[in-house]
Amino acid sequence: MRKKNTSITFLTITIVSSLMFLSACSSNPTVKSTPVEKVPANSPVKSAQPSNTIQANDFDPRTVKAGDQIASLVVASVETAPASSLNADSYVDAAKIQFDGEIKVKGTYRYHSLESETQSGKILFEVDRTESFPRMKLSDNPQMQRSDSIVLTFKKENEKQQFGPPGSEGEATLVLSNYQVRYSQTDEKDTADVSQIVAVTTTSQPDPRQDESQKTKQQEANWITFNSEKYEQEHNLLNAFYQNELNETQEKGFDYSVAKEDLNDDGINELIVAIHHMYFTGAQSNSYLVIFPFVEGKLGKEIIIGPVNLDIDDKGNQHELGLYPEKGKGQWRDIIINGNIYSFKGEEYQSQ
Repeated sequence: MRKKNTSITFLTITIVSSLMFLSACSSNPTVKSTPVEKVPANSPVKSAQPSNTIQANDFDPRTVKAGDQIASLVVASVETAPASSLNADSYVDAAKIQFDGEIKVKGTYRYHSLESETQSGKILFEVDRTESFPRMKLSDNPQMQRSDSIVLTFKKENEKQQFGPPGSEGEATLVLSNYQVRYSQTDEKDTADVSQIVAVTTTSQPDPRQDESQKTKQQEANWITFNSEKYEQEHNLLNAFYQNELNETQEKGFDYSVAKEDLNDDGINELIVAIHHMYFTGAQSNSYLVIFPFVEGKLGKEIIIGPVNLDIDDKGNQHELGLYPEKGKGQWRDIIINGNIYSFKGEEYQSQ
């Protein structure tokens, strides 16, 4: 009997000890590191030291924090806005998440033509789903997925020539840095700098005849010259017109570029206004274009064109917004914006 009791006691101690060990392990989990893809010596990739490694590429914006490592990138900062009742299925209403480090990835690209209204001349890149890369989850609902398109920024503008002419599509292997997730209820795109172009294969290019037609249309246009300082009275009228928007943004005044042109051949100049503020433009454009009839020092009913991209130099010159010749008294002139021709129909300008 004594021997039997000893065996039972020993078995009991063994079981209790095992349970205590398992309990200790579960309360102190070990975080496994995700192996970082090795890059050949001819394309070095910088890395940052993480405080924690997230094993999956998909991450939750509500729980990710600075110092976390996702793939070979490290989270530098996190800004999020909680989901509202109107967007209850989503984790957040908005997010801006900055990553440090560099990562070599393969993917497909599209070099947007100059005729694109919101992406004119930009190269958008999508990382292949088979690549190890940070991807922000939107919801528990698998049907809700965000676009993985990344707007690429280059050290030199001429580097874009390696991707073919505007309108081209293809495949590329790139080393990206300064990656930033940008999500909101508008069509915001992620951004990244191109540290190195490893390989580019162009799979389709635009018809050269269309390119020549585009050049001809631009040559016929008379490019508008803006002024951001000359029209003080007009700036004051614009601030009064947009007073509610100024209150919402807590701004004293918006940054306006103003031009005056007679658009309907009635002998009176209209006010052409480009507003440079993200409240109006969103993340994908740098200007919000509006036209005002301007009679006896007062603004008439606004004619909204909307978000556009204008590259205005210090002298007010630009080659994205132009006017075509007059059609006759009372008839509004056609205009060209980012390669698209607009005609006046009814009470507004519409793209042809």
